[in-house]
Amino acid sequence: MKVVYGRKRIELAALETDPDFTVLPEAVVALGSGLPEKGLAFAFRDWKEFVKFAAKTDAGEKVANMDERRRKMRKRSGEDLTGLAERIKRRTERIRFDLGELAARTGLAPDSKELFLRATAKADPLEGPIFDPAMLFNGLGFTGPALPVSYPGIPDLGWFSMNNVVSSVRVVGILGLFNRTGWGGASRVIVGLPYAQVATLGAFNNVASSVLVD
Repeated sequence: MKVVYGRKRIELAALETDPDFTVLPEAVVALGSGLPEKGLAFAFRDWKEFVKFAAKTDAGEKVANMDERRRKMRKRSGEDLTGLAERIKRRTERIRFDLGELAARTGLAPDSKELFLRATAKADPLEGPIFDPAMLFNGLGFTGPALPVSYPGIPDLGWFSMNNVVSSVRVVGILGLFNRTGWGGASRVIVGLPYAQVATLGAFNNVASSVLVD
């Protein structure tokens, strides 16, 4: 895949190994549907640059909201998040139960694209969505243990034994993967407007430690 970085258009794999880029503490790579050019990724030195770019796209409002939550969380570094962790775990277990019930009722395969969409963007209008908006997998090609992620995200994937193991994703909306807990560090942003899936995160495989969604 090609990536636009400043005035350059190069292979994404080359940028991901460029020492001048990888040394940036909050570098962002964005890809998916809803960006200006189909099939291209876009890279930025930090979230300030990314937010300015996204403001001119359909993802602008969601990206700005994510950036605001990201910055607020950074200011609360070191806070005891035990209560938050328990609430997110309970909500995740409820989502997993409802997904299992939906799969059994519809005959759709667990962890399939069809079930994901039926539970999110294409939910029955009388039932409403089960969750919104992303599913993380620890295997390539949407395999292995999966973790549903709902708004606003998960500050520490270690709460679910998913730290540094995410390799593929599905998303309806915006998904931000970060290489540090608390939504810090370098990030990979997947824009799913209306839907996106990434079968391998490339250089970001087995890297994510926290996730933001909108």
